[in-house]
Amino acid sequence: MKEKVITKLNRYKINYKESGKSVVINLGLNQEIIILFLDNEKIKITDKLRGWNLLSGMLEVSLKKVMILQFIFVVITCALLFIILYYTGFDFNTMLNIITLVAIFNWGYVIYWTNYYHVKAENFKSMVMNWIENDLIK
Repeated sequence: MKEKVITKLNRYKINYKESGKSVVINLGLNQEIIILFLDNEKIKITDKLRGWNLLSGMLEVSLKKVMILQFIFVVITCALLFIILYYTGFDFNTMLNIITLVAIFNWGYVIYWTNYYHVKAENFKSMVMNWIENDLIK
């Protein structure tokens, strides 16, 4: 099964690294798909964002963990911004407006890039599963 996937990757000129029972596929923008070929003809397909990408910064984490980290980041950013604005003498309505704008910008950024990475990963996973399923039928 692994050989068939590698043949398809070579045919479509997709960058990958082979190590042991796994194949690591580089999707660009520091995103990777890892295909682990287990015993009993089972496979496990996971995604990973390497360091220095647009969502997780320096951390190497999965896409699910990035969503949790970004939620925490936005909440902490808004709290720190509120404290800074409070001690610089802004009135409450101005602080609320600034924090709302920053939160909307942050959420827009997070939603855009999370969707980008998620769609790219899921499309590639579907393509690999389709390769494997079509190969098993023949």
